[in-house]
Amino acid sequence: MPGKTLIYVGAEADGLYRKEESDGRWEKLAKGMPPSPQVRAIAIHPNDAKTIFVGTQRGVYRTKDGGDNFERMNMAEGRHVWAIKFHPNDPKTMFLG
Repeated sequence: MPGKTLIYVGAEADGLYRKEESDGRWEKLAKGMPPSPQVRAIAIHPNDAKTIFVGTQRGVYRTKDGGDNFERMNMAEGRHVWAIKFHPNDPKTMFLG
């Protein structure tokens, strides 16, 4: 979102939130996320600030629109994701822990 500084915060027991730096209001981001998501990791794509990956108790979820809509990434069920990191020289490669 050009001209805006956005802050994202994950809560292990309460999901994902976003707010503009200049606004005191937090917005819960839930569309496409699992019920009661335990957000443990957040990674913003280095080349596209609207593409964000979120690690949860049910795997990784991705948004391409800054958090308005999420989709679950294709990975085995039951994978808890605690860390997400992009390769420093190849933004097409992502590491999960």
